[in-house]
Amino acid sequence: MSDYTIDMRDVRFMLFEVLGLEKLAEMAPFNDEELGQGKEMYDMILDEAYKVAREKIGPVNEPGDREGVKIVDGKVVVPEVYRPVYKFLCENNWVAPSAPAEYGGIGLPETLGMAVSEITSGACIALMMTPGLTLGAANLVKVFGSDEMKEKYLEAMYSGRWGGTMCITEESAGSDVGASRTKALPLDDGTFHIEGSKIFISSGDHDLTENIIHMVLARTPNAPKGVKGLSLFLVPKFLVNDDGSLGEYNEVRCSSVEEKLGIHGSPTCTLEFGQDDKPCRGYLIGEEQKGMKMMFQMMNEARLYVGLQALSQASLATELGIQYAEERLQGSSFKEFKNPDAPKVPIIDHPDVRRMIMINKAYTEAMRSLLYSTAYYTDLAHNAEDEKVREKNQMLLELMVPICKSWCSDMSFRVTENAIQIHGGYGFCREYPVEQLMRDVKITSIYEGTNGIQALDLLGRQVPGKGGLRLMTLLQEMNAWVAEHKDHEQLGDLVKEVDQGKNKLAEVAFSFAGAMRKNPGAVLASAVPFMNMFGDVMGAYHLVHQALIADVKLREMAGSHGAADDQAIIKLANDNPEIRFYWNKTQTARFFVKNILPNIEAHMKSIKAGDSSCLDAVFAS
Repeated sequence: MSDYTIDMRDVRFMLFEVLGLEKLAEMAPFNDEELGQGKEMYDMILDEAYKVAREKIGPVNEPGDREGVKIVDGKVVVPEVYRPVYKFLCENNWVAPSAPAEYGGIGLPETLGMAVSEITSGACIALMMTPGLTLGAANLVKVFGSDEMKEKYLEAMYSGRWGGTMCITEESAGSDVGASRTKALPLDDGTFHIEGSKIFISSGDHDLTENIIHMVLARTPNAPKGVKGLSLFLVPKFLVNDDGSLGEYNEVRCSSVEEKLGIHGSPTCTLEFGQDDKPCRGYLIGEEQKGMKMMFQMMNEARLYVGLQALSQASLATELGIQYAEERLQGSSFKEFKNPDAPKVPIIDHPDVRRMIMINKAYTEAMRSLLYSTAYYTDLAHNAEDEKVREKNQMLLELMVPICKSWCSDMSFRVTENAIQIHGGYGFCREYPVEQLMRDVKITSIYEGTNGIQALDLLGRQVPGKGGLRLMTLLQEMNAWVAEHKDHEQLGDLVKEVDQGKNKLAEVAFSFAGAMRKNPGAVLASAVPFMNMFGDVMGAYHLVHQALIADVKLREMAGSHGAADDQAIIKLANDNPEIRFYWNKTQTARFFVKNILPNIEAHMKSIKAGDSSCLDAVFAS
């Protein structure tokens, strides 16, 4: 068993006490009597996921990082310790538990799938990237593929027997997807010959699965330039016969794997399509020149999953930081700093260490709330009976995707940085696991669209899109929440501060239209500060919402013990883990609002300044 740990009490609090996950079991397709979905089943799945993460996945994390990926005799080989674990995941339906039951999955809600993914990814992010990408590729086929494609590929992909990838990036076309030069040339049998190179392809080639099904963007003859000319193709590593058996090799070759800062056990490949005499067959998905529109589904799913990867590493870093701070004796209490004979105390007693722990705890719990809530929007957008409910949640989902990806990945890196700082010199050494967490999490701010791209998407597409209706929907929801809770006896002051932050966010958002006409460069340079401002406001909103729910339980429990004030509750919290949990929920919210939310003032000031010095600076060529 590994040392992997996660705050399962917080996971359950978010799922059941905040979101009311069990209510989804009343909706189609989750109310199938044979599946028996409901809180009891969901609890069992969470317990089992944590057991699998600790006993199976966690133990391969460190050795997989040390061994890394190799090319042996022209084949990509993943760390040896991964293979039996991946086989176990496939055999026990852990690759895609939210996949539809008709294709071999359990058909769980996306919200529960999000929680399961956090638990398993936190144990070994490099290994769990492969099933994560396979799920996204399979979902793309499920929505846009032909009936023949669904029958031929989906069950094998959802089971994990076959892998899946997303092939977008090229050497000349990274964030500029429209510059893609990969060709799709029609063949006589209705298929296409795919010719070109794709780089930075996660799980692009490996020996974990029998086959790999690539989702490839390519350009057909006479297609227009830019993203509008791209089509989407299914390109298997091995062709698949009509009976589902594997046929001949399809001329998709890995020419190299990247040597990376982190996620060493994950193969990041350069793929060469159709570079030999034989054709590399691709099968058109949907209509020609509609590829980017379809690929956005997988990209948005991947962006949520990247935010989740980031959370999973931050979550473990937070827990490891607390554990270390409770065990490490150093220095005397600040209350006795003048006493040379004072006993040594755990470093968690030192105010600055506590500050870092609270930053980590606040960011982690805010990110978990943001991501799980966004997954809940997905479930409602896809499954609610009321069309208006579906439309509302779809708009909230679209608005939150870039924030989930970028804010969570940036803040997770800060959390891992703090965890190293808490460990001191030991944190910088491989003897302790936090340095790997920092290396592994860094990629999350880069792939699936850099955070600068996400910020531009939020500022340029999601906020003004649909006539600003997405943002207005969120603001209306927050306004109703403020009206309901602003006079709360214990937490009303925090609600009012969130309200002020929300108003400042709205003011900045609504100012961009006029500013774009005057100084577009300065506005675009403000995209990341705006993203951070948005994330901080949402983090405060989510944590205070949690605190309001926790306070009800806290007052009930404290009252039953005769505790009438905060000091009495603190005394009880030392011995009662449930009271401690609910009390800390209120304190975490208060810490975030008082210590992190004020950052939005600086963001607002810099954005409104409209400074263009970064554009006016002259750099030598």
